[in-house]
Amino acid sequence: MNGFNLSNITDAKLGTTQLSSIYLGSTKLWPLGTDYSKEYLTFESLADNNRILWKLNGDMDAKTIEWSTDKTNWTSVTATTRTVITTLNTGDKVYIKGSNASYGATWGKYNYFSSDGEFNVYGNIMSLIHGDNFIGNNTLSGQCNFYFMFYNSKVVDASNLILPNACQNHTYSNMFNGCTSLINVPLMQQTTTAYQSNINMFDGCSSLLDGPTLLASSVNMYSYREMFRNCTLLRSVTVYAENLGASGFDNWLQNVSATGTFTKKSSMTLFPEGASGIPSGWTVIDV
Repeated sequence: MNGFNLSNITDAKLGTTQLSSIYLGSTKLWPLGTDYSKEYLTFESLADNNRILWKLNGDMDAKTIEWSTDKTNWTSVTATTRTVITTLNTGDKVYIKGSNASYGATWGKYNYFSSDGEFNVYGNIMSLIHGDNFIGNNTLSGQCNFYFMFYNSKVVDASNLILPNACQNHTYSNMFNGCTSLINVPLMQQTTTAYQSNINMFDGCSSLLDGPTLLASSVNMYSYREMFRNCTLLRSVTVYAENLGASGFDNWLQNVSATGTFTKKSSMTLFPEGASGIPSGWTVIDV
């Protein structure tokens, strides 16, 4: 990139999708400032007396994580049906790390975060997997790594949450399901998908206006199934898949806005109309 100064960029879009940041792998290229790929998973409270909880659903192993408010003194906490990590006031932050390969199992078994009030989440989610050694480490193993991780929580802004460019079966399944306050979503770096890797990821996010850009050129079985179902205000999606006719897209845009913009690759060979393809009232443009 000789002769190209990214610091001069003041605004960036991919097609019609507004970008908040540009990464090369897990390295932030733009904008200059905080490199969230080098930050622990962080919750920042948007309310006073806001309890952050670490909870367990279903019959599976309760996972232990560590939390800190200063990145120096860490406290261990193990999930129960309603474990309080800490209570934050507006602007307060808590940092999270862990050393678990995954936090869920199939059939509705998962460890997950919750809260009393709204919060923003940012930083590198891989601090949940690799503890202090998360920087530059995108390795995932097993499955259900972040399954239902923020289910029904009051997260508002996740645009600076760094997700790895790898995935396993069910990795992001239901990750933000039911997050009705969610407005800004993470950058999706995946160029490949896995079985049900993103199924129901944003299901029920009724405040969401714009979906992330989906870079994968081919989509595994059920990968994007019901991904944006019941995102009733959703008005834009950008997808690089070559074919929408596969089972990976079943009802992925069911019950979204009646009008919107669907940005696709010009080489896409099959794009059916409707909830399993492109909503009938949406405008289609090519990139």
